[in-house]
Amino acid sequence: NYIKGYRYELHCISKSAGELHGIIWCLNDPEVAKRWNQNRRQRKQQDGNGGDKKGDDEFHTDKTMDELIMRYEPPDERN
Repeated sequence: NYIKGYRYELHCISKSAGELHGIIWCLNDPEVAKRWNQNRRQRKQQDGNGGDKKGDDEFHTDKTMDELIMRYEPPDERN
């Protein structure tokens, strides 16, 4: 699980540096996140930017969204 691994790596870096760190965890239903992603895709297609513009209208493919949701683990307060 690379998302959890990355989060743990940040924990270790901040701990070794003697700095505090925090995680903001926004709990959301996966279907809502998918719908928001689809809305961004539709806006991008309507604007005719073809994926070149960076910013608020970036989106993931459905496959990538499914993989991200499958791999995500909520933060563990012990870390």
